[in-house]
Amino acid sequence: MFSKLHQKWKKRAKRKQRISYGRKIRYNWNNIENLNSKLGITRENCFVDNNGYLRWKSDNRLCHRDTAFNQVFKKGSFTMQFSEYDVHHKDGNKFNNNSDNLDIIFREDHEIEHGNVLYENGKKYIRLVPVNRRRKQTKKAILIGGKYGTWYPRSQLIVRYGYLYATEWIYKKKH
Repeated sequence: MFSKLHQKWKKRAKRKQRISYGRKIRYNWNNIENLNSKLGITRENCFVDNNGYLRWKSDNRLCHRDTAFNQVFKKGSFTMQFSEYDVHHKDGNKFNNNSDNLDIIFREDHEIEHGNVLYENGKKYIRLVPVNRRRKQTKKAILIGGKYGTWYPRSQLIVRYGYLYATEWIYKKKH
């Protein structure tokens, strides 16, 4: 009896996780305001977008990019325009927009930092999906995506860290 009830609750919890992904999530604004007290970020002048980043209500710009531009980029010696760079949160907290937590790095380095790009044997690989998300497979190809997804040749795929990666060449050809 206990095991059946336990399995039922486990399934329900998994279903709730999947459903709540698209819902609007409430945030603790007291913590957000404490983290960003020096920057003037409050619930009156900011909101949280769908990706979990803080944006200014007045012009819809990302707060962390403004902070990085005004407090890091202007003081440093960077060779390219600010739009060519990405802003990385060192501690992984999207709400912590203090200048000592923000790092301005190249887009390619940012992709490597988050594991979206992988270099191996001189080839560039781009992360596709977790290994358990592939739909169908044959000896020569793997289907990724829904019923009408994209077939990727096995010769152009590798599995690393629980994800499928495709070579840059085949990725650009398919997208």
